[in-house]
Amino acid sequence: MFTKKSIQSDELYKSLFENSYSVMLIIHPETGDIIDANAAACNYYGYKKHEITNMCIQDINTLSKEQVYREMQNAKFENRNYFNFRHRLATGQIKEVEVFSGPITINNEKLLYSIIHDICKRKEHEKEREELISELEKALAEIKTLKGILPICASCKKIHCCPVNL
Repeated sequence: MFTKKSIQSDELYKSLFENSYSVMLIIHPETGDIIDANAAACNYYGYKKHEITNMCIQDINTLSKEQVYREMQNAKFENRNYFNFRHRLATGQIKEVEVFSGPITINNEKLLYSIIHDICKRKEHEKEREELISELEKALAEIKTLKGILPICASCKKIHCCPVNL
Protein backbone atom coordinates (compact mmCIF):
# COMPACT_ATOMS: atom_id res chain seq x y z
CA MET A 1 0.00 0.00 0.00
CA PHE A 2 1.41 3.35 -1.04
CA THR A 3 0.96 6.38 1.13
CA LYS A 4 1.51 9.97 0.08
CA LYS A 5 4.83 9.86 1.93
CA SER A 6 6.00 6.70 0.14
CA ILE A 7 4.91 8.10 -3.24
CA GLN A 8 6.87 11.30 -2.55
CA SER A 9 9.79 9.18 -1.40
CA ASP A 10 9.66 7.08 -4.59
CA GLU A 11 9.51 10.25 -6.71
CA LEU A 12 12.46 11.71 -4.84
CA TYR A 13 14.44 8.48 -5.31
CA LYS A 14 13.66 8.44 -9.02
CA SER A 15 14.54 12.09 -9.37
CA LEU A 16 17.84 11.86 -7.47
CA PHE A 17 18.97 8.41 -8.57
CA GLU A 18 17.37 7.31 -11.80
CA ASN A 19 17.44 10.69 -13.57
CA SER A 20 20.94 11.68 -12.49
CA TYR A 21 23.70 12.14 -15.05
CA SER A 22 26.22 10.83 -12.50
CA VAL A 23 27.06 7.11 -12.52
CA MET A 24 25.43 5.60 -9.42
CA LEU A 25 25.22 2.12 -7.96
CA ILE A 26 23.53 0.65 -4.90
CA ILE A 27 25.63 -2.25 -3.60
CA HIS A 28 25.09 -4.85 -0.89
CA PRO A 29 28.14 -4.42 1.42
CA GLU A 30 28.34 -8.09 2.43
CA THR A 31 27.93 -9.81 -0.94
CA GLY A 32 28.92 -7.08 -3.38
CA ASP A 33 25.68 -7.64 -5.30
CA ILE A 34 24.68 -4.65 -7.41
CA ILE A 35 21.16 -3.99 -6.13
CA ASP A 36 20.44 -1.06 -8.43
CA ALA A 37 22.14 0.97 -11.13
CA ASN A 38 20.94 4.16 -12.74
CA ALA A 39 20.78 4.79 -16.49
CA ALA A 40 24.10 6.66 -16.39
CA ALA A 41 25.76 3.56 -14.87
CA CYS A 42 24.27 1.29 -17.51
CA ASN A 43 25.52 3.63 -20.26
CA TYR A 44 28.97 4.01 -18.71
CA TYR A 45 29.61 0.33 -18.04
CA GLY A 46 27.87 -0.84 -21.23
CA TYR A 47 25.35 -3.19 -19.62
CA LYS A 48 21.57 -3.30 -19.71
CA LYS A 49 19.86 -2.72 -16.36
CA HIS A 50 18.90 -6.38 -15.90
CA GLU A 51 22.49 -7.42 -16.68
CA ILE A 52 24.27 -5.06 -14.29
CA THR A 53 21.80 -5.75 -11.46
CA ASN A 54 22.61 -9.47 -11.78
CA MET A 55 26.32 -8.76 -11.28
CA CYS A 56 28.56 -8.18 -8.28
CA ILE A 57 30.86 -5.20 -7.92
CA GLN A 58 33.71 -7.74 -8.00
CA ASP A 59 32.79 -8.35 -11.67
CA ILE A 60 33.59 -4.68 -12.38
CA ASN A 61 36.30 -3.76 -9.88
CA THR A 62 39.76 -5.12 -10.78
CA LEU A 63 40.82 -5.60 -7.15
CA SER A 64 40.70 -9.10 -5.64
CA LYS A 65 37.46 -10.19 -3.96
CA GLU A 66 39.12 -9.81 -0.55
CA GLN A 67 40.31 -6.28 -1.33
CA VAL A 68 36.87 -5.27 -2.65
CA TYR A 69 35.22 -6.69 0.48
CA ARG A 70 37.66 -4.78 2.72
CA GLU A 71 36.92 -1.52 0.90
CA MET A 72 33.15 -2.12 1.10
CA GLN A 73 33.52 -2.57 4.86
CA ASN A 74 35.47 0.71 5.03
CA ALA A 75 32.56 2.43 3.29
CA LYS A 76 29.91 0.60 5.31
CA PHE A 77 31.47 1.64 8.63
CA GLU A 78 32.33 5.10 7.28
CA ASN A 79 36.07 4.63 7.83
CA ARG A 80 36.51 5.97 4.30
CA ASN A 81 34.14 7.36 1.72
CA TYR A 82 36.53 8.15 -1.16
CA PHE A 83 38.25 5.49 -3.25
CA ASN A 84 40.30 5.22 -6.44
CA PHE A 85 39.67 2.04 -8.40
CA ARG A 86 40.09 0.52 -11.82
CA HIS A 87 36.76 -0.66 -13.24
CA ARG A 88 36.20 -3.01 -16.16
CA LEU A 89 33.58 -2.05 -18.75
CA ALA A 90 31.47 -4.56 -20.73
CA THR A 91 33.97 -4.15 -23.59
CA GLY A 92 36.81 -5.28 -21.33
CA GLN A 93 38.32 -1.79 -21.30
CA ILE A 94 39.72 -0.74 -17.92
CA LYS A 95 38.91 2.76 -16.64
CA GLU A 96 40.37 4.72 -13.74
CA VAL A 97 37.53 5.87 -11.48
CA GLU A 98 37.03 7.68 -8.22
CA VAL A 99 34.18 6.44 -6.07
CA PHE A 100 32.34 8.24 -3.31
CA SER A 101 30.55 5.60 -1.27
CA GLY A 102 28.69 5.44 2.01
CA PRO A 103 25.94 3.58 3.80
CA ILE A 104 22.24 4.14 3.21
CA THR A 105 19.25 2.27 4.54
CA ILE A 106 16.59 1.02 2.15
CA ASN A 107 13.74 -1.16 3.46
CA ASN A 108 15.58 -1.54 6.79
CA GLU A 109 18.66 -2.93 5.05
CA LYS A 110 22.03 -1.21 5.18
CA LEU A 111 23.43 -0.84 1.65
CA LEU A 112 26.14 1.22 -0.01
CA TYR A 113 25.31 4.17 -2.23
CA SER A 114 28.17 4.83 -4.64
CA ILE A 115 28.76 7.68 -7.07
CA ILE A 116 31.42 6.92 -9.68
CA HIS A 117 33.44 9.43 -11.73
CA ASP A 118 35.69 8.52 -14.65
CA ILE A 119 39.08 10.15 -13.98
CA CYS A 120 41.02 8.86 -17.01
CA LYS A 121 41.37 12.32 -18.57
CA ARG A 122 42.40 13.85 -15.26
CA LYS A 123 45.05 11.13 -14.84
CA GLU A 124 46.33 11.82 -18.38
CA HIS A 125 46.56 15.55 -17.62
CA GLU A 126 48.34 14.86 -14.33
CA LYS A 127 50.86 12.64 -16.14
CA GLU A 128 51.43 15.29 -18.83
CA ARG A 129 51.89 17.94 -16.13
CA GLU A 130 54.42 15.79 -14.27
CA GLU A 131 56.34 15.16 -17.49
CA LEU A 132 56.35 18.89 -18.27
CA ILE A 133 57.57 19.73 -14.76
CA SER A 134 60.35 17.16 -15.15
CA GLU A 135 61.37 18.65 -18.52
CA LEU A 136 61.36 22.16 -17.07
CA GLU A 137 63.49 21.06 -14.11
CA LYS A 138 66.02 19.47 -16.51
CA ALA A 139 66.08 22.63 -18.66
CA LEU A 140 66.62 24.79 -15.56
CA ALA A 141 69.51 22.57 -14.47
CA GLU A 142 71.06 22.89 -17.95
CA ILE A 143 70.66 26.68 -17.83
CA LYS A 144 72.41 26.80 -14.46
CA THR A 145 75.23 24.67 -15.88
CA LEU A 146 75.55 26.88 -18.94
CA LYS A 147 75.48 30.00 -16.81
CA GLY A 148 78.53 28.71 -14.96
CA ILE A 149 80.39 27.99 -18.21
CA LEU A 150 79.52 30.98 -20.40
CA PRO A 151 81.17 34.34 -19.74
CA ILE A 152 78.25 36.70 -19.04
CA CYS A 153 78.83 40.40 -18.52
CA ALA A 154 77.71 41.42 -15.05
CA SER A 155 76.45 44.82 -16.19
CA CYS A 156 74.80 44.18 -19.60
CA LYS A 157 74.02 40.43 -19.07
CA LYS A 158 75.24 39.58 -22.60
CA ILE A 159 77.40 36.62 -23.46
CA HIS A 160 80.94 37.68 -24.39
CA CYS A 161 82.27 35.89 -27.46
CA CYS A 162 85.78 37.26 -27.17
CA PRO A 163 88.02 37.41 -24.15
CA VAL A 164 87.30 40.59 -22.23
CA ASN A 165 90.21 43.06 -22.07
CA LEU A 166 90.95 44.09 -18.56
